[in-house]
Amino acid sequence: MRAWHIIKIGLVGVACCGLAGCLTSTKEPERLYPVATEMSAIRVSQDDLIARYNAEIFVSPAQAKLVRNEIVAQRMYAIDVQYTEYEAALTRESQEVGFAALTTAGATATASSLFTPVVTKSVLSGVAGAILATKGHYDSEVLLAQTMRTIQKQMRASRNLIAAKIAARAGQSVADYPLAAALSDLEDYYQAGTLTTGVIDASTTVGIEETHT
Repeated sequence: MRAWHIIKIGLVGVACCGLAGCLTSTKEPERLYPVATEMSAIRVSQDDLIARYNAEIFVSPAQAKLVRNEIVAQRMYAIDVQYTEYEAALTRESQEVGFAALTTAGATATASSLFTPVVTKSVLSGVAGAILATKGHYDSEVLLAQTMRTIQKQMRASRNLIAAKIAARAGQSVADYPLAAALSDLEDYYQAGTLTTGVIDASTTVGIEETHT
């Protein structure tokens, strides 16, 4: 009988922890260098590369082209690193609460069906009911999480399209694709990874699909 009491206390504690949002947070893998350190190094390198580009553009266009491509590659990497952190933060903020409530309730309801003592089963079922009773408060969070996933997919798709455009133009001369034009494309690449542009692009995509259905 004492064992049943211990099981009841443990499972109820898990359920209450779910209600309080006590999920073990998952961390992204550690980086070789902190983001701030890498960004500082890239800024220093960019200053040097831009000076070299300006010195070579009229003297050696072929060399200027190589420098331009290195400027673009470094900046794309910097944007990618920042986007990774931004997207991870969006995911955490949109999913945390709703996921905790629903998964805890599901686990508790399953546990209640595995134990035969009437008292234990009643306690677990009651806790599961209490958790699911709070579901209405989290419906908006769950909907937000689903919407956010759609927007994030659109952000990735838009970024990939612009990255492909930049890669295709990397073979052009500095006369046909000057650094200023490359920086403009990089700005589009950066904007494609923002929530505002993601919402706009997702809405446009849905509108086109509805037109064709």
